[in-house]
Amino acid sequence: MYTLRVEGAFEAAHRVVGYPGKCDRLHGHNWVVEAAFRGTELD
Repeated sequence: MYTLRVEGAFEAAHRVVGYPGKCDRLHGHNWVVEAAFRGTELD
């Protein structure tokens, strides 16, 4: 069994127009994404 695992990070900004609170202003979030793939053979 072979496993390929990839991890990355990124930042994204957004606002929620018309939202009655802090989210109405432009703000950002930090994200971490992980993906893993498994297979029994290599090509």
